[in-house]
Amino acid sequence: MGLRFGTLWFGNEPTLLQKLSWNSYIYHGHELNIYLYDMSIDVPSGAIKKDANDIILEKDIFLPKFNKPFSGDGHGQFADAFRMYMLKKTNLIWTDSDIICLSDNWPNPEPYLFGLFMEGPLAVDEPPRINGDVLYIGNDKILNEIINELGDFPIIYGENQIKTGPELLTNIILKNNLMHFAQEKNIFHPINYADAIHFLKTEYFEKTMNLMSNSIAVSLYYNSWIRHQMEIPKIGSIPNENTVIGYLIKKYLGNNLVS
Repeated sequence: MGLRFGTLWFGNEPTLLQKLSWNSYIYHGHELNIYLYDMSIDVPSGAIKKDANDIILEKDIFLPKFNKPFSGDGHGQFADAFRMYMLKKTNLIWTDSDIICLSDNWPNPEPYLFGLFMEGPLAVDEPPRINGDVLYIGNDKILNEIINELGDFPIIYGENQIKTGPELLTNIILKNNLMHFAQEKNIFHPINYADAIHFLKTEYFEKTMNLMSNSIAVSLYYNSWIRHQMEIPKIGSIPNENTVIGYLIKKYLGNNLVS
């Protein structure tokens, strides 16, 4: 029997990457709840629309304005808060809408589910970091501690979303001696953030597929595509099957690229 996941989408219409993410969970038999502030947005058949106001009211949405080009659209900081409140108010597992589910069989999420993450070759000397893109915390004390650290809305740290996301999460996990619950890097993050371009390159297809061979899910790092001006496949397009993104689209969307 599949697990129960929740994710958030707001703003513009989702791209092919988000549709790919959502369909992958349904393909593998999991329940996917998609929280929306605009209930007119189309979601895949089998997904469950949920009113995001049940988690955080629309009037409390905050979007930091960044000065540097391609530094992000600000949604990430709001999502950092949203996921913690969703975990607090539901028994769903959080997933970002750029995570591709690769398996029917996941580890038991109780009491914690999260994974190690590394940004790229330049980060090898840094201590392990937890990324909250796949997250379950079945402990109200830990959730309350994170929520209290987030503070009141709006939460704005200039251009550094890391402070409200991986850095905060990692610090509290370390503080509470929970690092032994972390899944190994290859489980959710076999590809480094800095290597997101490999999803689009035929010459990296075999290497990248091998790195993903023992993974339960893989992050496409949507924000990396935005930052580095990588071309996001258009709805209705079928990228080269000898790229990872082309392979995933064929597997999880097939000819049904718009649903």
